[in-house]
Amino acid sequence: MPHPLEQLRDNALREIGDAPDEKTLEAVRVRYLGKSGSISVWGEKMKTLSQEERPVVGKLLNETRNAVADAIEQHAEKLRSKRKRSACQYRRFTSRHTQRARIAASPDANTRSRHRNLSPNGLCARGWSGH
Repeated sequence: MPHPLEQLRDNALREIGDAPDEKTLEAVRVRYLGKSGSISVWGEKMKTLSQEERPVVGKLLNETRNAVADAIEQHAEKLRSKRKRSACQYRRFTSRHTQRARIAASPDANTRSRHRNLSPNGLCARGWSGH
């Protein structure tokens, strides 16, 4: 039968992996690593353990705490990069369509004809033409 700390670690890692956003991830962090979190409570229980149990449980407690903290940091980085990527895609989409609308609405016939071959990325279909 696995030690309760191992079960706690597995549950925490599962919840971290299932966190869809940073707010939920922060709630999981507080639940496990906060001042009165599950892992912190085990730190307080260390005082009541016998001399023989302390080294074993202490090592397991440190491994659990480090595994949970590392998993939270990795998942947070993944969520941040996902958010940045979606924001960049939105900016690219809106700026490209804004540019096309500006060109289409331009009263200058030369501007419209010069930009008629825009590709989806906003550059001329034949590549960068220098204008």
